[in-house]
Amino acid sequence: MYTCYISIKGETKMIKNKIAYDYEKQVWIINGKYEDCGHKPELNCRCYGRIHKNETAILTDHCE
Repeated sequence: MYTCYISIKGETKMIKNKIAYDYEKQVWIINGKYEDCGHKPELNCRCYGRIHKNETAILTDHCE
């Protein structure tokens, strides 16, 4: 099971089994990991999700 972290007023708390969307980075976060954007490979996009796919996410105030 993956774990992601949320920072609230300087405190870090663990959240498990969380699905969120980071509006600032324009990326889905599922079970604490950044998800791939899903664009076709030939687009050579530089989406945050493509670049940071499967990295542990840090939830911020921009996530819902």
